[in-house]
Amino acid sequence: MNLSKREKVMLFFLGISIVVAGLYYFMLKPHLDNINKLKEESELLEERVNTIKRNLALKNEVEASYTKSYKKVNSITKHFFPVIIQEKFIEILDEFIVESGIEVLSISFTDIDYAGLKKEIEKESTNESGEIYDVINKFNNESQNTTDDTNNSEERELKLKNISTTIYIEGTYDNIIKFIKKVEGNDKKIIIKNVNLMTKEDDILSGNIILSFYAVPKLFMQDLEYFEWNYDNDYGKENPFIDDIKIKDFDDLRDNTSSNEVVNENYDNSKIEFGMWTKPISSDLPTIALGEFEDRFQSTYVYADNIGVEDVFINFKKDNDRYLYRYSTKSESYPKQQGEYKEFNVKDGIIEIKIYSAKRNSSNDVAGAKITIENFTDLKVKVIIKNDDENRPRVNVMYNEDNVTIIRES
Repeated sequence: MNLSKREKVMLFFLGISIVVAGLYYFMLKPHLDNINKLKEESELLEERVNTIKRNLALKNEVEASYTKSYKKVNSITKHFFPVIIQEKFIEILDEFIVESGIEVLSISFTDIDYAGLKKEIEKESTNESGEIYDVINKFNNESQNTTDDTNNSEERELKLKNISTTIYIEGTYDNIIKFIKKVEGNDKKIIIKNVNLMTKEDDILSGNIILSFYAVPKLFMQDLEYFEWNYDNDYGKENPFIDDIKIKDFDDLRDNTSSNEVVNENYDNSKIEFGMWTKPISSDLPTIALGEFEDRFQSTYVYADNIGVEDVFINFKKDNDRYLYRYSTKSESYPKQQGEYKEFNVKDGIIEIKIYSAKRNSSNDVAGAKITIENFTDLKVKVIIKNDDENRPRVNVMYNEDNVTIIRES
C-alpha cells in the first residue's frame, strides 16, 4: 500500500508523540514524583528542625532561670546548717573549745524545736535575712500541704528546725572572748542567745553561754562536707566494768534469721555494687534512695518520698559477657530511657546490694520499701539489710529465683 506524503508526515509525528509520551511516563514522571516526595520530606524535616530550635531556646531559657535561682538560693542558705545533727555540733564546738583554751564543765542540748528564727531575722532587718525568710517560708508552706487546715499561716512560717545548747565554762576573759569570736566567725550561722558570767577567782570567770543552731533545707549536692564523719573506729569497751572484754568487729556479729535468710558473713564495702536507704517520712531526706554504691555524686540514684510502702524494682541481666542493671521507683528509673540498661562491673563473682534501713519511730510510721528483684544472670545476688526494725521491718524483698540471698544485720 502506497502512502501519501501527508500520511507519512502524520505517521512521523505520531511516532514522535509516542516516543515523547513514553519518555515522560516511564522516565521523567517517576523523577518528578520523587522530587515532590523529597520536597515534602524536606518540609517536614525543616519543621522538625524549627521545633528543635524552639525547644533548645526554651531549654536554654529554663537552664538560665534555674542557674539564677540556684545561685540565689545557694547564696542565702549557705550560712545555715543543712540538717540538725547533734554529733556534728559537738564536733564543731570541740574545735572552738580547744582553739580558745577555755574549760568546759558540761554541755547540754535541748530537744529539736521549730520556732525562733523569725525573731532573730526581725532583729537583723537586712535584705539577706528577708530573702532567707522568704525561701524558708515558701519551703514550709509547700511542705505543709498535707497538714491540718487548722494550722494558721503564722504557725507554718515558724516551722524551721533549730536546737539550742547550754555550755558551762571556765576561763580567762581573753579565752572566753576567743571562744565567742570563734562562734561568730564560723561560716555557718550560730546565734549567741545569752551569756552569763561571773568572777570565780583572780582572773578566772565562770558561767554559761547559750547557742542556737538553725537548719535550712538545702539544694541537692550542697554542704557535702557537713555529712563527712571521720570517727568510724571503735572506741571504749562493750562493758567498762570488765577489763578483758574486747570490742567485737561489727562484721563478726551473727543474726538468727528465717530459712530464706542467712546469717551475716565477713565482707568489706569495696565489694558492694549498689546501695540503698529507707527512712521514715519525718526524715529530712527522701524515704527511698537507690544507686551505685560508689557514686558520690548520686548521678545514678533514683528517689521516692512516700508516706507508705514504695514499690522498687531491680533487674539484672546478662548480654553476652556484659552484666547489665536497671532499677526504678514509682516515679523515677535509671537509666531513664524505657527498656534501657546500664553495664556494671561485677566484683568477686557476686552482685551485692547494701540497704541501710531505720527503726520505726512511732505506730504511725508506715514508710518502707517492697523490693522486687529479677536476676537473669549466672551470678548470685546478695542483699544486706542493715538496722531494719525487727518487729515491723521497713524493707521486704521479693524474688522468684534461688540465686538471691537476703542478709539482715542489726
